[in-house]
This record gives sequence, C-alpha cells and structure tokens, in this order.
Amino acid sequence: MKGFGFSQEKRSLAQVIKKRNLKEAEKLLTRLAQQISSEQLLSLLMETISGLPVDDATWASEHLIPDEVYENISEQVSMMLYQSLIDKGFRPGRDFRVTAEGLVLSTAAHDALLPDVPPEYREIFSSEMVTVQTEFPIEPLEAELGVPFVDNLIQRIEQRLPQLDDQQASMYLFNICEGVETRTEIPIMEILIGHFGEDSRFNRIFDLIQQGEYAENIDWIYDLVASAGGEAEMLPNPDDPTDHQLSPQAVQLLDRVYYGSRPLEPLIQARESLEEEL
Repeated sequence: MKGFGFSQEKRSLAQVIKKRNLKEAEKLLTRLAQQISSEQLLSLLMETISGLPVDDATWASEHLIPDEVYENISEQVSMMLYQSLIDKGFRPGRDFRVTAEGLVLSTAAHDALLPDVPPEYREIFSSEMVTVQTEFPIEPLEAELGVPFVDNLIQRIEQRLPQLDDQQASMYLFNICEGVETRTEIPIMEILIGHFGEDSRFNRIFDLIQQGEYAENIDWIYDLVASAGGEAEMLPNPDDPTDHQLSPQAVQLLDRVYYGSRPLEPLIQARESLEEEL
C-alpha cells in the first residue's frame, strides 16, 4: 500500500487495534472503504497489521480480516511453507503433510523452517500455524514389518501402472490410497503426488479417481501384500477345488496395512478362512 498515503489512518488503525476497540476499527475501515477500492483497503490493513506486535496482529487478523480472506491468506502461507520444505529436501507425507487444520511437521522440518520466521512471530508460528508431530506413522509401521513398506509400494506402483488401463489404474490407486491411509494414517496419495510430480498419466488417473470413474481391479491386493514383505499367493479353497483364495499369512499382512469399506470377494473369503483357522 506504499504510495497510497493514509499514514494518519494507519496510525489511527494501529491505535484502536492496540486498544482492542473493534467498534472504532470497523468505523475507520468503513470510512476508508468509501475512499479507496476494496483491494487497496485490504492492502492498507495488511500493511498496518504487518507492523504490529504479534498479539495485536493476531487480534486484528481474527477480528478485522473477513473469514474468506483470512482462509485464503492462510492457504497461501501454507503453500509457501510447503514449497520451502520441498526446497530444503523434506518429503511430503514423510516429513510433513497438509491437513484441514494446516501443516503438520516433523520435528526436523519444524526446526528447519523456524529460522526463516521473524523472531517476533516464532511463538505464534509454532503454537498456531503448524502442528509438530514427533513421529510420523511410517517409521513405526516399517519397524514392525521389517521392510521399507512405502518405498516398496512406490516401486510396485511404478511397475504396475503400465500394465493397467486408466480406469483399472483408478481403482488400483484408489484402493491403495484410501485403504492404506484409513488403516495406517500414512498419507499415501500425498506421497504419490510428491513422487510423481507432473507426470501426465498419473494426473489423468488422479482426475478419474476424483470423478469416481474406474474398472474393477484386484492387483492392489497383491502389491500391498508384497510391499509389506509377504507373498500374495492364491491357494486352493479346501471346500471348493475350483476356487482360490489368499493365504492366511497374506491376509494378516493385508489387514495390517489396509482397511477398506468395500473389500472384494477374494479378500472376504480369505478373512473367513483365517478366522476359521484361528
């Protein structure tokens, strides 16, 4: 807003903000709105807030910036931090992730960003802008399985996608992403987006997932089991020699990394067989 003047108005606005005088602040902003455009008014407000102490800036942001504008600013800040983390070598879904509440960071990612935040804003950054998660779910799961599950899964996906058409791939990735995240809280889709980047086919498949377009596919079952360190072998059904089902060991691994709302018939049969055996 530099160049527009209104220095007296900025000082007045800063004073009423410091006093937490919401009525006077709104009155001043209403008067200014009759003199300048909404874009200029927002710029003036943001310039004023940027020069305030943290507590005053926080109050002004919460009370004077429209909700939709505040949400848009928060989203832009999150995306800036997201890109900064990538530039520093941190990986989406592994070291940080985006949630409806904002950015969730590992301790290392938080500590790497903190020096970039002005000292006066570091407290609010750590307490309100981000959430620090000391351990992401990948580490304990992979320690339990004894294999690098996520890296294995990415490798299996890279090998499998060329074998599937787009609709089959949509079902394949949907089941993997939804089922693994539901069961383990690992944000597989976010990890895959970070891994595949601008790959045109992956983005096309991702669009199909969002549109709910797919063709039946069960390859995701085999690849999840294999990624978890097992063998997704199909064994003859003792009650029906013409039928085959997953081994109990494979089902145990699948249950550890996947939970879906609509398991396919081979999975249902395998679970029933395992329950009978146990």
